Amino acid sequence: MPYKFVLTKNTFLDTLREKAPTTFTIKEGASRLVPCYFHNQETDIDIYTELMDSIEKDSVINSKFLYWTLRGTKEYLSLCKDQNYLLPYIAHNLLKENFSELYSIINSDGNLLHIVDLGVGDGQEINIILGAFISDSNIDDKIYCSLVDSSYHMLRVAINALDETNFSDTIYKEKVALFAINCDFRDVHLYRDSLRVSTGARLFCLLGGILGNFIENEVIGPISAEMIACDFFLLGVDLIGNRTDEECISAYDNILDKKFIFSPLAEIGFVFEQASFAFEIKSDISEVKSAKTIIARCSVEGKSIQMGKSTKYILAELKSYLLNNYSLDVVRELINKEHNYALLLIR
Repeated sequence: MPYKFVLTKNTFLDTLREKAPTTFTIKEGASRLVPCYFHNQETDIDIYTELMDSIEKDSVINSKFLYWTLRGTKEYLSLCKDQNYLLPYIAHNLLKENFSELYSIINSDGNLLHIVDLGVGDGQEINIILGAFISDSNIDDKIYCSLVDSSYHMLRVAINALDETNFSDTIYKEKVALFAINCDFRDVHLYRDSLRVSTGARLFCLLGGILGNFIENEVIGPISAEMIACDFFLLGVDLIGNRTDEECISAYDNILDKKFIFSPLAEIGFVFEQASFAFEIKSDISEVKSAKTIIARCSVEGKSIQMGKSTKYILAELKSYLLNNYSLDVVRELINKEHNYALLLIR
């Protein structure tokens, strides 16, 4: 029998949130290999309404909209293929080289059977994590993986990547069940039933530089609220390191990045060739002390719009923020000092 969960319907507009019942059902073709319980965003018009509202009222586009459309997803994947965009490769390699060590901590008692990946990217990192569980001969139970993203298209990219990588892996097919949850991070609590399917501990993952794209409490708050004592949280962090402000900005001041961050405006009819871009560093945006936030602004048709942001951190200050505000303690940290990236294992 397929699992079914009665959930609360998500609308992205805070002012239009409803309490209508909905259910998870197997979506045909979502995965070719394993059961995939898929909850779609209810309509694109709700997202479009929030996007237009944020542009008209605040002249700000939230980072989640960058991945919303198929256009944005394609622009992001093109960016990831660029040899100058290093973060995905750095994050992937640091995880691949060290996850066996992290796994020995995370699953020391063999009780962790559910992974929650927030912001799925291209699916490569969650595949590394799932691979460790699949290859553990001591695990006989089903392994559950919840993929959470505000972009339906990014969810499909991740699911397809998992299918392609594990196409000939019979253990993967036998052990894994996926939950694809198309929602805003702020609304993850509405899907609580799908985030605790097994009685075991869970591993929440927020990898790459996702944290820096949001106000920290918009992401950390919902995650910490769902965690219980036995759960772990694996967090990827983009660090300031020894970089100057100019060096931080230069990583984004290129044609591929600009096309990517412009994609929400392109979707509603603005023309990229008519836009100009400017980048600045702000030190009063982040909730974390001494952090630096890169703000991208786009001027088009007489309107200046904030298109996204990316915050870089001082590791010690971020650890203090997590502990003091959420009682989250870093139990293991892995750092690539050359490329200013860290993985934090937290509980």
